[in-house]
Amino acid sequence: ASSHVAPASVRIDLSARTVWGAWSFRRRGNADGDAVWSSPLPSNAVLTVRAWEPGDKMRSAQGPIRKVKQLLSRAGVTGHKRAGWPVVLAGDEIVWIPGVRRSKITERLGTAGVPFICELIDR
Repeated sequence: ASSHVAPASVRIDLSARTVWGAWSFRRRGNADGDAVWSSPLPSNAVLTVRAWEPGDKMRSAQGPIRKVKQLLSRAGVTGHKRAGWPVVLAGDEIVWIPGVRRSKITERLGTAGVPFICELIDR
């Protein structure tokens, strides 16, 4: 098992196919698939991916603003796995934590958003 982790300071723009550390993001023809591993994303914003940072918050589709650390912990992403976990931003707002949660914005987009899927490529 590899422990390749993208540095927290690395923030890259999402394109049709983007590799960020051990993670692959790619645009799909539709938004079908595992709800937490795929997401419609806003087409009218700059989309970037970076590691979560202490203090990050996200407006959840299921309720109020939550700390990303809390959402990761509830999903069983703890310790060393959490250190390199990606978050996707539209502008400056976290809109998707792959494998964990989508934001209120992505839920509202539905099929109108740009569909992306995220996969862990380096286990």
